[in-house]
Amino acid sequence: MQVILVKWGTKYSASYVNGLRAAIERRSSTDIRFVCITDDGAGLDDGFIVRPFPNFGVPLPELTRGCLPKVAMFERGVAEPGRPAVFIDLDSAVIGDMARLGAWIEQERVLHMLTRYAVPIWRVRGLAKALMPNRPYIGNTSVVGFYPEDHYQIFDSFMDELEPTYRANGNSREGMGKRFIDDERWISWGARDELRVWPRDLATKFTEEYMARSLEKAERRDSQPESIQRRQNQVVVTFHGEVLKPEEIINFESGRVIQWKHHMTRWNYPVFDTYWHEILDGESH
Repeated sequence: MQVILVKWGTKYSASYVNGLRAAIERRSSTDIRFVCITDDGAGLDDGFIVRPFPNFGVPLPELTRGCLPKVAMFERGVAEPGRPAVFIDLDSAVIGDMARLGAWIEQERVLHMLTRYAVPIWRVRGLAKALMPNRPYIGNTSVVGFYPEDHYQIFDSFMDELEPTYRANGNSREGMGKRFIDDERWISWGARDELRVWPRDLATKFTEEYMARSLEKAERRDSQPESIQRRQNQVVVTFHGEVLKPEEIINFESGRVIQWKHHMTRWNYPVFDTYWHEILDGESH
């Protein structure tokens, strides 16, 4: 299988990305082809196939708002056809075997994303399409699974429309339409007839799985046998929000109350303490 990472700017260092690749390899039961799409490949180790961003016809900094450069994962030649590919955001914790995500893609050959909204439109897509033909379910792109050759059109249509629309709007992102707001809208629209959501025992968001609207609910969920079993099987958990950045997490003390927007929990997750120390301690050497 293959894993795709996207890195721009200076928020994440090359050593951090190298550490992420090494952590994935240590946990994997299969050989993985690693691809990093980046504007600066300096310092990335030999374990990566480094790909530059395409010439979008729009300055890269203009596109990073809304993470639109991530659409480059669907460009021909980036990922090898015929093999399952998984893209993960750099602030995701890979705590299990990525081969399980590859096997899930092989089992159901569609485009897999994380949940963004709770309403399970993907389960009744025929009815949803009839009732809302211009309103596809929008997924979360922190973890995306696909066969590359099945989704080239997502990138191709983006390139066909991006620069002309940008120029027609006076070289401005404003007024370009909802599909250009962020990568999630564009990708979800492009895969609107075959988008599925990862099962939560494979890939999930930390806020969705480990946090709740009250501490009591979060702690109750932590103690439920089904939650414990599900979490033991999870492969990727992605983190959102400044409070939940890796450099913050490694300083959390057990029992500390963590809050991001309306999500809350009491920190007691040693698996993530261990994981982020593994990544960040290696970065400091």
